[in-house]
Amino acid sequence: MRRHPKLTPVSRQHRKMLMLAQLLKKNAPAYQGLPQTPEGKIEYAIGLFVNLIEDHVEMEENYIFPMAEKMSEQLEFLANQLKEEHKVLKERFMSLNPLVPDLELMNELGNLLEKHIRKEEREFFQQLQKEGKADLEALSLPIE
Repeated sequence: MRRHPKLTPVSRQHRKMLMLAQLLKKNAPAYQGLPQTPEGKIEYAIGLFVNLIEDHVEMEENYIFPMAEKMSEQLEFLANQLKEEHKVLKERFMSLNPLVPDLELMNELGNLLEKHIRKEEREFFQQLQKEGKADLEALSLPIE
């Protein structure tokens, strides 16, 4: 299903986060223009968390999830799952330390981040678009 225009900017941010997820995983290939050392990857991840992911999560939790929770029990259930995953992801990001790289933590975070984004895109957004076309049209997000 094609992404609703109101959700397209959110999906664009998800693509940046998916690249980070791949970068953090064990045996990640070298990506041109991205760090290759564990220390560099952690610094990059922390920077992306501070400059993109924190605001992204806040926007989802303050605008998209409340709208969806009013539509159906299924969307409410998914939104609550995603909020819990946000808490776990934040905890993992806050545990990163470029001075003491933890390769297992990096791999775990990469896998969790990828799984979370895939759930938002493939389950939550798909269901939201099926149930809430009118609501999506009225949605005003603080993102371009």
